[in-house]
Parts: sequence; structure tokens; C-alpha cells
Amino acid sequence: MVAEKAAGDDRLRLVFSDGQLRSPELVDLATGDVRQVTGVARGDREFVVVVDPAPAAALLRLERPTAAELEGFDEEIEIGGGRQMPVEEILRRLQAFEDDQDRRIGHYQAKRTFSLRFQGRQGSIDASYAGDYFFRDGTFDWVWSDFYVAGVKWRSKKLPKVPLIQPEKVASLPVEIRLAKDYEYRLRGTDVIDDRDCWVIDFKPVTQTAGRSLYQGTVWVDREIYARVRTRAVQVGLEGDVLSNEETYFFSPVDESGEPAPWSGSSIFLPLRVSGQQVFSILNATLPVEIDTRLTEIRINGEDFDHNREAALASDATMLRDTDDGLRYLNKEKSGERVVETEFDSDRLFLVGGVFWDESVDYPLPLAGVNYLDLDFKGSGTQLNVFFAGLLLAANIADPDLFGSRWNAGANVNGLFYNASDELYRDGVVAAEEEVRRRTGAFNVFVGRPLADFFSLELTYRLQREDFSRATDTDPDFILPQDTFTHRFEAGIDYNRAGYRIGIAGDVNSRSSWQEWGLPDNSEYRPDQKDYQRWRLTFAKSWWLPKFRKIELTFEHLDSSNTDRFSGYDFGLFGDSNVGGYQSGLVRAEKADGAHLTVGVNYLELIRVSASADAVWASNRATGLDNELLAGIGLGGTLALPWQLLVNFDVGYAVAGPGKGNFAVRVFFLKLFSGS
Repeated sequence: MVAEKAAGDDRLRLVFSDGQLRSPELVDLATGDVRQVTGVARGDREFVVVVDPAPAAALLRLERPTAAELEGFDEEIEIGGGRQMPVEEILRRLQAFEDDQDRRIGHYQAKRTFSLRFQGRQGSIDASYAGDYFFRDGTFDWVWSDFYVAGVKWRSKKLPKVPLIQPEKVASLPVEIRLAKDYEYRLRGTDVIDDRDCWVIDFKPVTQTAGRSLYQGTVWVDREIYARVRTRAVQVGLEGDVLSNEETYFFSPVDESGEPAPWSGSSIFLPLRVSGQQVFSILNATLPVEIDTRLTEIRINGEDFDHNREAALASDATMLRDTDDGLRYLNKEKSGERVVETEFDSDRLFLVGGVFWDESVDYPLPLAGVNYLDLDFKGSGTQLNVFFAGLLLAANIADPDLFGSRWNAGANVNGLFYNASDELYRDGVVAAEEEVRRRTGAFNVFVGRPLADFFSLELTYRLQREDFSRATDTDPDFILPQDTFTHRFEAGIDYNRAGYRIGIAGDVNSRSSWQEWGLPDNSEYRPDQKDYQRWRLTFAKSWWLPKFRKIELTFEHLDSSNTDRFSGYDFGLFGDSNVGGYQSGLVRAEKADGAHLTVGVNYLELIRVSASADAVWASNRATGLDNELLAGIGLGGTLALPWQLLVNFDVGYAVAGPGKGNFAVRVFFLKLFSGS
């Protein structure tokens, strides 16, 4: 819209770039009186309104043709062999359809289920929130009444308030009616989506401005009724913890009771499902998260909407509100009033405990301690996590947007405060006389950056300390390896999208010192193995099925150069590749190829049970391994108990290879102690 007023002229000339506007009315802001505007002119591409005399301030109301009226234009456009409909005309009809629908929807209530599926390098876990959803005037309140972890229902009456990591809101949405032009559109052609013949329109920002996030993507518009069928969008200009955000909206027609309705102008079209993927920068790790949102039990313009919403606000349930700054908790004050939480308590303290045992330790190791997490440490935006469980320590600090850039950086320290057995499997048997005890700790510095919407780069420097000591059966003539520091430089690139993960990584390593070790006649030691290199390729896919069932399949190739017994790939719980039932330090490989399958099912929302199968073919010329099969199976589970207590367990059993018949057991509990 352009406003023109000549000097000395009392008239105001308003020029709109939409020739289909009509019925201008001038509303006096002080009195509310309405009068028709008579100075009107119309062109092919513009609509001109002349206000005489020009008021100091007033509201101008305009109408668009309804979707039904626009239907009459179809016969004037030749589609098949001639010219196509201009993209501007398609967008006008879509906007008219949605404007007409918005006028018919005063509000609606539904049940909203929001599922998060976190894709870690060592597996995945899912969490879901569900509850009543109250939508009005483009915003909503949402009740959290149900919470599921790995498909297991949270048994405590009070739901935990988790930190709300979310992308910043976009400055404007595509296809919105706005005075400023934020997007440019291109008609790509036609396609059939959900059995509907659709126009396919691509959109992208006109300009990208720092600190102003927008979308780019595609919208599919029904060619018969001009309803939106699907929208896929990738957010650009992101800042903060969220590195990328992709969303796909699936629209479906319903009637006022929420039942499926025909594809017609009289139906209501709502995004009953939204699927997407976000990539978070969390504690020096790039964490892809699949997101699935569904609306069910819909009631449009229900008479009990206000009553139900007020009842929810008066309850003690955890609630959230959609604000200009994103989702915010809607806290209940002592007076009973709900207030939007502006300063979120970002820290959490958990009590942790459990037990760990495999063949590398003499007895089950008890674990007891705390885990402190703060995703906005002292309001600086820095992320801090400290996990201490007696024999284990892991402390991490990270800045997800280093100096306001898209780089993230941080450091961590971790250690295992016990001596684990490092056995040697040589020529088909365990060489007990060459067994040693080993203890490790490491300090790491990380930097990373998203390379594109679904690619990320990670660079790591690692300083690792290794101490060696004798075991009970170690031969007196066996020379222990020298205690040493190892410097490691690692680079990796990951691709994550739609449940797929492809990663390639490599590292170069240099020991501070490395002298002769082993039995007197040992020919395995070589001085040049002070320095060595390793690289790996990983492909993984996750399938999420109804009722929280899931399937995960992973393939990997591991390779190296100049590695020895103490630097090759390991296959225990804390190793480079996990094989069920295998203890750390039993098998070391120069190269290996592996496949891992996990299937998870739930029983009555009470327990998640996961069955796993691992197969790795390992080779090591020095110890006589030639494509040796290491195989194991596992059974794991997640159980939610009252008192905000979560229990997780894993039992592994080795079925093939040198570890055949061995067990590995891990039981772990976590209780939210504060910050709830």
C-alpha cells in the first residue's frame, strides 16, 4: 500500500496492489462511527481509495471476494496447453479462502500430542507431552496433563518443567496478508498430494536480515477449492541453541465436531499433523530431534470452550502459552491467577545412582551421586552440566553461539576412577599373562558449526591420560606400558534428516611418550606407533511406529593406521562400538565392520522393553584376528515409578567370538531433586 498526499491538498490517496479489494469503509477511532468512502478507482492490478478530507487518524476496512465468488474465474484461465494462472492470482485465492475460514472459526479446543525423538550417537530416546489445547485469535494455551518417557507414562502427579529449547519465532509467515513484502514466490508447477491436484509454489525471503528469522520452502494449494494442502518450510536466520528447524504442515478438512469432512469450501481445514526436525547445540554435541505434533478430539466453536479453558487455568496442571517470544510456562500464583513466566528457572538437579558390571571389573561397581544441569548458566546463555556418581565424572560447559556467531564451542572433562581389566585375545585364546589394569581420564575442547540446514561440522582437541598397572595374573617379566598423555585432533561431519544419520569422522593422535612394553620376546611393539590415525563412517536410520514402538538400524565401518593393542578400536560399553555382553579391553581391532539392530516395544504404558542384536567383524593382524565375528544380544528397559523416579536397565550377553558367554549389566536410576 502506498499513501499519497499533495501539498495543500486535504485529500489522502491510498493505492493498494490488489485489484480485487472492494467496499472501503472509514471507521472513526474515537466514536466508532462508520462511513462509506466514495472516492474509489480500480485498475487491473491496483485498487485506489481517496479519502476527502483526510482524518488525523482512522481505520480503513476493506473486503476481499469470498472463495465461492473467486470460483467463477476458473473458466477464464487456460491451463493445459496455454498460459498458467499467475502465482499472484493463486495466492490471492488462497488468502481469500483462509480469510473466509478465519471468520468462521471463533475458537476451537483439541487434544494436542507433542512428541520429541532425540537421535543420539549411542541410540535414541523419545518423550511426549499431551493435553487440552485452546486456540483463539491466532494463539493458544496448552495443558500438560500426560508425559511419556520412552513411551512409559510418568507416574508422578506433578509433571517436570523441562527447559524450553525452541527456535525464535519468525518475523512473518509466508502467504500472510501484510503491508510489507517479506517473501517472493515462484510457481513451480502442479503435483498430486494426498490425492488432490495441487499448485506447487516455492517461497523464500526477499532479503535476509540479521536478527530477523523467516522461512523458505513450498506450499501446495488445492487447484479446485484453493485450500492449503501442505506446507514445508525451513527456517532461515536462526540464532541461539537451535541450529536448524524444518517443519511440514499436513492440512485436513474437518467439520465443527472435528470429524473428517469432504474437500469443499464449507469444510474447515486445520493442520492436524505437523512433523519436523530441529538440530540443537547441546553441551558441545549436535543433537537432532524429530518432532511430531497431532491434534485430535477437535471441537470448533464449542459452547463450553470458555468454561473448559477457565477450568484448566484454575487447576494445578502445568500449562504453557504461545507468546510473541515463543512458548512460555503459564505459572499459577498463590492468588490462583496464571502469569506468563518471563524468567525461566534454567537449572535442574537430579539424584543419580545404579550399578555397573562386566567382565572387566572384579565385582559390580556401585554408582551414586548427582547430576546438575543448567542451560542458561547465570543468565549468560552458557550451558553447564556436571555428572558425578562416585566412580564416574563428566563435567561439560558450552557456548551454543560463540560471540554471537553460528559457531558453538566448549570444553569437558571426564574420568573413570577405577582400574578396569585390559585383557588380550591373541590367536584364539585369552593371554592372561599379558593382562594389565588401566585407568583413563580426558579433557576435551570442542568447536562446531552448522554447514547447511542438515549438515554440521565438529572439531575436537582431546588430551587423554592413561595409567597402567599389573593385574593378578600378569607375568612378572611383562613390561607395563608407560603412563602417558595422548593428544588427539578430530574432525567430523554429520548429516541428520528424517531419521537418517550419516557421519564421517577421523582423528590423528600423538602420545607424549611411548616406550617398549610386553613380554621379552614381544614383537608387537613398534616405536613408530607413538603416533596413529583412525577414521570411521556411520549410517543409521530410525523408524518410529505407532504406540511408541521403534526400530533402529546402524551400519558402521571403522579403520585405522599404525594402531596397537592400546589404541585400536574397543567394543565394550565405554568403547568405540558396543557389542552386547562384551567387556572393555578384551578385543582391539585395527578395522571392523558392524551392524546393530534395536527394536523397542511398550507394555501398557508401564515399561519400555528394547531388544538389541550386534554383529561386528573385527580384524587385527598383530593378535591374529581375521574378520572375526563378535556378536551379542541385549535386553533393556525403561520404567517410570512414582516420586519422579526413572529407572533404566541394560543386560547384554555375548553369543559369538572371544567374549562368548560373558554378561554385562547396567542399572541406572534418575530422580528429579529440584527445579521442578
